[in-house]
Amino acid sequence: VLNKTGYIVSVCWYVYAWSFCFLELALACMSPSGLRHKFRQAFGQSLGSYQRECRMRCAEQALRRGVSIQQVAHQVGYAHACNFATAYRRHFGVSPQAARAGFHRVE
Repeated sequence: VLNKTGYIVSVCWYVYAWSFCFLELALACMSPSGLRHKFRQAFGQSLGSYQRECRMRCAEQALRRGVSIQQVAHQVGYAHACNFATAYRRHFGVSPQAARAGFHRVE
């Protein structure tokens, strides 16, 4: 069980920017409901939460490197920078613009 779920985690990490549905992932290993249950049991969060966490970590790293917000949004799978900005603000409590400015003041 953990091997299958671990495989799904590694796939999600490498393809965090791609849209996926539980059914597509589950068909490779198990039923959609089984995947949801086993993933949460093994990692304490939903697969969707894990994907968002991966996206936000990668976005933060890109902003630290000085990548434009528009480019970061597309790199982590958002079609529109405004949707990315909303997700980033919800996740970190600060806008990507403020975070990017703060990173460059500190470094």
